[in-house]
Amino acid sequence: MFNEELAEEIVKKYGRESAILYCKMESFKNRKQALDLEKTRVKGWPNEYQHEADWWENKFNELMESK
Repeated sequence: MFNEELAEEIVKKYGRESAILYCKMESFKNRKQALDLEKTRVKGWPNEYQHEADWWENKFNELMESK
């Protein structure tokens, strides 16, 4: 399941306010994981966590703007 589909389901099932909180927490979690991965300094290892953190932060901002 892609992030956009997941976010839409969360909004439908739990409501916009809960989805906003989820997006904020998911972004935080992924950003922490991205930083931990960077600290290991494994060269050539893709850091998908950074992309995920950015995506969920953008979704958080989008939901906040549409309140």
